[in-house]
Amino acid sequence: SLTELERSKLAVWDYPVSDKYTKIWQSMQEAELPLTDEEAYARVRASPSSSEGFAFLGDATDIRYQTLINCDLQMVGEEFSRKPYALAVQQGSPLKDQLNDAILKLLNQRKLENLKEKWWNQNPLKKTCDDAEGESGGISIHNIGGVFIVVFVGIGLAIITLAVEYWYYKSKRPGSQVGSITKVNPKFDDKLEYMRRDDKGVAVVANPW
Repeated sequence: SLTELERSKLAVWDYPVSDKYTKIWQSMQEAELPLTDEEAYARVRASPSSSEGFAFLGDATDIRYQTLINCDLQMVGEEFSRKPYALAVQQGSPLKDQLNDAILKLLNQRKLENLKEKWWNQNPLKKTCDDAEGESGGISIHNIGGVFIVVFVGIGLAIITLAVEYWYYKSKRPGSQVGSITKVNPKFDDKLEYMRRDDKGVAVVANPW
């Protein structure tokens, strides 16, 4: 049987949020748990591919740091079963207030941020790895270049079609010839009416003023 300390470490597996964690725990027991983190990383590196073999479940901060300094490891999925870090002291001990004050002082002086910057962003062991997933999963101009070609070809065909239709209907429209104009009603000075003769017949044109 496990001790209370061992059970507290495996609480998420004994009381899983869903059934998938129970299945993972069973698989871990069948594969035999590694004794150290180095052994776990070695088993991960010895896996035949990323889709088969071994995956290491550990503290998120440790995993993130290992992926920072090693290009042959990657963090998969999101974090789960988050538990905060804490400092344990004896109940009623004056160290509790002293530790709280020290932590608040470090936060106010931004020393914790400086340490994070030193060990994460400015770490000399940090590796610049090629993001294979980002290169294959993203959409670049080369992937969508054919779309622009299709759009431009469609616009060109539309302009050509419009020009052909305009020329066709313009050439098909019958021409009209204006014949002589004869004054037919000279009695009205303010409204003059004219007669227009063309090829198709006679029409009356009135002065709009």
